[in-house]
Amino acid sequence: MNNEPEFDPTQEEELRQVKPAQMDETLLERINHAVKNSSPAPQPSTWRSRRWLWLVPFTAATAIVLALTLSPQKTDNQPDEIATKSLNKPTKEEPIELFPISRKNQVVEAINEGIIHIEGRQPYRSVRMQVVDSYQWAQPNGVTRVQYQVPREERFLVPATIY
Repeated sequence: MNNEPEFDPTQEEELRQVKPAQMDETLLERINHAVKNSSPAPQPSTWRSRRWLWLVPFTAATAIVLALTLSPQKTDNQPDEIATKSLNKPTKEEPIELFPISRKNQVVEAINEGIIHIEGRQPYRSVRMQVVDSYQWAQPNGVTRVQYQVPREERFLVPATIY
């Protein structure tokens, strides 16, 4: 199947004989008149076109002032309650009993790395898989949950049948 157009010599000859139409004189006069009597379009002043730029520093300054006025101020003569509790009374952590509740293996990406030829063996297709293992443990009462995710990468050699 050829996608090139067919060549027709008679049509080509007709196209060569076609000439552009003559331009109307009134059109030329109107173009000349418009060129001679035109004035450049008024450009907006740079101040008017950029007057919104003053908002940027004003907004930043307003945000800083509001953050400083609305933030709680701490005086030095009042000690922090959390710091005094942690310094005065050492806490002894009790062991938490956790039970596994779920385990998931999620394949993130499988990449075909092509055919590998091993001497004395059949050809193999190398596939690299990126997997994320997710483990989740919880207390029996459901108060504490721990989730742990481990990324890993595996490479498989799959026997390939080549015809």
